[in-house]
Amino acid sequence: MDLNFFNVLIFSGVIQGIAFGYPVLTASIYKNSTNKFLALTIIALSLGNLNFWLLDTGLLKKHPVIDLFVVKWHLIFPVFFYFYILKSLGLKNNKIILFFIPSFISIVIRLTMKSYYYFQQKDLFHRGLFYVLEEYTALFFALFLGIKGYFHFKKLQQNKQPINVGWFNALFKVALGLYILWFSSFTLILFVGPDNTYLFYPLLLLITILFFWIDYKGIHLLNIVSEKEISTTTNITKEAIFSKKVTSKKLSEKNPTFSKLKLLIEKEKIYKDPNTSLDSIALQLNVSPNYLSQVINKVTGKNFSNYINSYRIEEIKKMLVNPEFDRYSILSVGYEVGFNSKSVFYTTFKKQTGCTPKQYKLKYTKKSIEI
Repeated sequence: MDLNFFNVLIFSGVIQGIAFGYPVLTASIYKNSTNKFLALTIIALSLGNLNFWLLDTGLLKKHPVIDLFVVKWHLIFPVFFYFYILKSLGLKNNKIILFFIPSFISIVIRLTMKSYYYFQQKDLFHRGLFYVLEEYTALFFALFLGIKGYFHFKKLQQNKQPINVGWFNALFKVALGLYILWFSSFTLILFVGPDNTYLFYPLLLLITILFFWIDYKGIHLLNIVSEKEISTTTNITKEAIFSKKVTSKKLSEKNPTFSKLKLLIEKEKIYKDPNTSLDSIALQLNVSPNYLSQVINKVTGKNFSNYINSYRIEEIKKMLVNPEFDRYSILSVGYEVGFNSKSVFYTTFKKQTGCTPKQYKLKYTKKSIEI
């Protein structure tokens, strides 16, 4: 294996990109589709860098069977990036499967070509020519989707739609810079020979730095809620929202954010909505979910779920001893105050009161009920 400082750094970026993308795809806190497409873009770029790393270290040449499973990720990540832009702008496109046709064709041809060579030890057709055509197809496909996404952005901007212009201008500039470097590196390598893989180092190292930067800043800076949601419900920029941090180790209930939260809970009783989440409340309060979570924790000593559920339990306790609710089952009472799971309701109630809802009702009303 031919290792050097650069391909080791590139491999660390591959790990970083996957380590960032996988949790975003699987964690419920990042459930909106905008974040999913961002994570998929990063994972696809990471796997593309992994392909190069296998080539640069000589592993592909040493173990040809690996090459059977290599996919042209440069045809896939532009699709995820394009749909990330669409979702960030609040636009819809239900024909995503059509955008994967080029990558599907590439996979079929690659698998056929490589399988034939692996078993027959000769080429079905000129592999070098195919790889060149495939790379330029990926280049022009990425350019096409990038321009298409940019026109969507400009159209919304001209129609005076509320979008974060600064963020998207920066995003497209970074994408254009990486694209120019990608095009230049590949075109240059055609003239100097395919063994000069070092020509791709600047591009891949910049992508690696991008992975580390995204991980450092976190998903909250980029798009914990969609750009459309932020811009249509607030009068401040996303950067202002997400740059806010808890600076004091001790906070009181007089904290402005906590005071607004308490007002929402006690006056509007938002805990009764089963869809109430840290993200949705943070959006109403014009703060990041991370900041809101820290405030709740430092003021109450509880996490968001426990804090909201404490209000639900207090409401249930009142309802259980109120004769007006005798005709309702205990489970119905739980659903009435915002629980959407029987197990969570019963577990939370017993944890906070030391007894089951039925035991609590019997204890304070001295009468049996049917659940």
